[in-house]
Amino acid sequence: MDLALEGNDHVAREAGELAGAGHRPVEVGGELLDRAAEGAAGNFLGSVLERLCMASERPREDFLRALSRSYLASVDGAHAVHPSHVDRHEPQHRPHLNGGPVIKINAMERYATTLHTDAHLAACADRAGVPLQRYIHRTDLPCGSTIGPISATQLGIATVD
Repeated sequence: MDLALEGNDHVAREAGELAGAGHRPVEVGGELLDRAAEGAAGNFLGSVLERLCMASERPREDFLRALSRSYLASVDGAHAVHPSHVDRHEPQHRPHLNGGPVIKINAMERYATTLHTDAHLAACADRAGVPLQRYIHRTDLPCGSTIGPISATQLGIATVD
């Protein structure tokens, strides 16, 4: 995003149009509290994106097609392995500090990452020389979630957490 904001022509050519959105804090005590109008479950983000398209005098069909060609990165913090709780992580998928961005994966779809969005982000990171880590939550332990699945459902955009 920083490269796009600095006007990097290569990023603009590769990415097309970029948008960033931040939601108010949505998690308190492990519970997602996103049902406010401006929360991830509201229609605020989709409404703003559609209005931007309309302001450029494009037909709504262009907006809908753009959504189907888009990717969403749901970005929040990933916790590194705590030395006292190493057993709570899959042995081959333990995030390490300064090891690069973390893709979150959960078999019960508590994260929005799919095989397709994982591969897409991995290809982008590879081209940019950015190392990636993968966190795969153990299936025998409860798992929190992110706003990724909520935003993906609201907008119909392929999403990676």
